[in-house]
Amino acid sequence: MRLGFRLVFITFLVGLEVSLTGPSSSLFAQDAAIRSQDAASRPQDSIPPLPDPTLVTRRAALLPGWGQWTNRAYWKIPVVWGGLGWMAYQTSRTSDLYLDYRNAYRWRTDNDPLTRDPFESTDSEASLLQKRDLLRRSRDAYVLLTLVAYGLQILDAHVDAHLKGFERLDFSVRPALPGQAPMGGGGAALTWTYRF
Repeated sequence: MRLGFRLVFITFLVGLEVSLTGPSSSLFAQDAAIRSQDAASRPQDSIPPLPDPTLVTRRAALLPGWGQWTNRAYWKIPVVWGGLGWMAYQTSRTSDLYLDYRNAYRWRTDNDPLTRDPFESTDSEASLLQKRDLLRRSRDAYVLLTLVAYGLQILDAHVDAHLKGFERLDFSVRPALPGQAPMGGGGAALTWTYRF
């Protein structure tokens, strides 16, 4: 359980650092100017306000799933919490098993007849050493995967906030006007309309 506390503490520190450092002022000013121009050109009652990617990233760094909540991607929150929770559980469980096998190997090799390990009847010294090393590597891999999953949920929230600014892609088929059709003939034209 000590490792679980460490992971939560490290998560808090990373989120605090991201929230305190903030964006560079020139990039933030350019982004705000572009957003205000976009907001002025849109009808206010038809489109909900766009999430600020910087705010979404900070929220996702502080609390996993908060960035997805801000983006209104509610279905992603159980995926984020479930994935990070499972990874933290596996990390803690593997760490506890590693400590059990490490202590058992120490007790068996300390030449003290009063210390007895719980695996005395089932495992040899070589087996204890092999299992200890395997569990240490597994624990380290789970810690790394947990950090990667944490970073991916921050990246997902950030990218999703940026993509909310795109208008939907519109496909339409319309009749071709005279002179616009290829080779002077009539027919239909397929148009793609997308705006950034």
